[in-house]
Amino acid sequence: MLTNKEECLVTEEEWENRDTLIITGSDLGMILLAELLLNISNPKQENNEFDLECENGFRGIGPGSVEVKFWLPGSIGWNGK
Repeated sequence: MLTNKEECLVTEEEWENRDTLIITGSDLGMILLAELLLNISNPKQENNEFDLECENGFRGIGPGSVEVKFWLPGSIGWNGK
């Protein structure tokens, strides 16, 4: 969940300035996520977009669907912020 340190988003400005990511999962899941983040941050990495989805959502948003996208500088989704 992307939120702020107070975990309270009321105004549009608070929504636009979210700066805190809350994630949960198993120890193995957290290790694998850390490995993924380290691998995609490697300067030798040639891909600049990572789109991960689970089959449970049938390639769309639905019950049980878990999705994440990582856009790096130079990718089509990068907005430069």
